[in-house]
Amino acid sequence: MTEGQQASQDQMNFLAKQLQHISSQPLVDRYASVIKDLTNPSFILPMLEMDLKRMRETETEDGRIELVKYGKPLLNEEGMNNILARVRPLLTSNTTLNNLTDDRISRMMVQLADNLIKELMVNGKRYGIETNTDKDIILDIILLPIFLTLNRSLKEGERNFWRNKPPEQQQSSSIFNPFKRG
Repeated sequence: MTEGQQASQDQMNFLAKQLQHISSQPLVDRYASVIKDLTNPSFILPMLEMDLKRMRETETEDGRIELVKYGKPLLNEEGMNNILARVRPLLTSNTTLNNLTDDRISRMMVQLADNLIKELMVNGKRYGIETNTDKDIILDIILLPIFLTLNRSLKEGERNFWRNKPPEQQQSSSIFNPFKRG
């Protein structure tokens, strides 16, 4: 069994155990468990890691899921661990169930982008990053999912949804611009 096949099999076993655990619980507990799973964006971390490693899941002819490399990793393990450590605190249900404003989301994104840019500039060689284009790709891979996760908390959007309270009808005017200060 290849490393990708083993990882895929481990994921399937984990999901099967989760499903078995959920289905054995009373209905109220199952509902709470589903809400917890739907509001928790931590599933994004493994996706970010796979993108940074230049890997993707693919289905084989017999229906199995395998991890396939489609290029050279964008950075080494040290770099990946340090970058993901910066975004991990933002990928929790505390974020999605929070009450953030457009301004706060914008400031958080500017701060994160600034920190990531400095990290990549200072440690790029140590992290095995070969080109400035790779740094740009890393920023794109990381920043968009974080921005979308933060927007889930805009004006208590997700919290209100789970309370069966309609969110405000105003559209978000939050536009992330890493070059805009203030």
